Amino acid sequence: MPNEPRKIFDLMDTETEPTDEQLAELMHFVGEAIRLESAELKEMDRKEVARAAEAPASYGQNPSS
Repeated sequence: MPNEPRKIFDLMDTETEPTDEQLAELMHFVGEAIRLESAELKEMDRKEVARAAEAPASYGQNPSS
């Protein structure tokens, strides 16, 4: 999100329709936020897969086997 989040919320509080430029700017910021969150989630997934690959093969098996 931008450094000026109030600017986006002002778009929602207006009684008039936002301009095409305002909508484009909002979509740009939303897209950036989604890409950032997606990248963070992918990194977390990558770390979990690496951690699972390092776990002992017997992990999760019945100890009496």
